[in-house]
Amino acid sequence: MLNVCPDNLAKLTLKNKMTKNIKAAKASFFVIAVLSLSVPAFSHAATYLYVTQSGQLSNIVANSPTDAMRMAPNIGVHSGVMLLSNTSTDVALVGDHVASI
Repeated sequence: MLNVCPDNLAKLTLKNKMTKNIKAAKASFFVIAVLSLSVPAFSHAATYLYVTQSGQLSNIVANSPTDAMRMAPNIGVHSGVMLLSNTSTDVALVGDHVASI
């Protein structure tokens, strides 16, 4: 049988509890950091309108105008993006085709 002094046993128990608490704190911090980085990616998404290479209007959902231009499939060489604030009104104003590209 191991002969352990009660004071040493209390210190070992306290040390084990502190180690577990530190590990839990690190894990919690990691989870919070990951969540805080991922939330802004979804909270600012908006719909953007752009002109394709064939002159058709198309839309894409992105976090910023730069992301919209980067991710837009088949975007025209001289096309930019326009933020759609009210999809039905903005598309009705612009139409669905741009004749001269």
